[in-house]
Order: sequence, then C-alpha cells, then structure tokens
Amino acid sequence: MFNKKLLGSGLLNQSDLATALGLSKARVSMILSGRCRVNAEVALRVEQVFGIPAHFWLKLGNEYELHGERRRLSSQLAALSFFGANP
Repeated sequence: MFNKKLLGSGLLNQSDLATALGLSKARVSMILSGRCRVNAEVALRVEQVFGIPAHFWLKLGNEYELHGERRRLSSQLAALSFFGANP
C-alpha cells in the first residue's frame, strides 16, 4: 500500500521518495518491500510531505501485522477457550 500510494503516480521513484522524506534509500527500500514497518517517525514524515495522516499508515501497519499473526497462530488460537461471558 505504501508503494502504491506514494509511488503509484509515477512522479517519484524510490530515490526521490527517500530524499523527500529525509530517509536513507536502504530504509525506504526495506519499507517498500515489506521488510520494515512504517513506524511513527516515518508516518509523521509522510504526513508532513504528502499530507496523508500519520494515523492512516500506523493503522494500516497494525492491520497488516494482525492479519499475518492471525494466520501464523491460527491453530494455536483455535485451541484456546474463550474466558468470560458469551463471545
């Protein structure tokens, strides 16, 4: 999503994006490839440069992480019992 939203227009390449955000090319590459999350610092930089709210990126990152962990832990989670009133 980061890649599509910021580079999808074709106006910027990875190097231009790194310069605009004040980040290293390596860090931007890691974010774009999914090897590194968009943290609060990066989200704030994107907000300042592109006007896309920081909370959008943080929420998107959390949802992506939850989805991955839910898949990874599916059998372990299924084995757990709900504790409390009706779910």
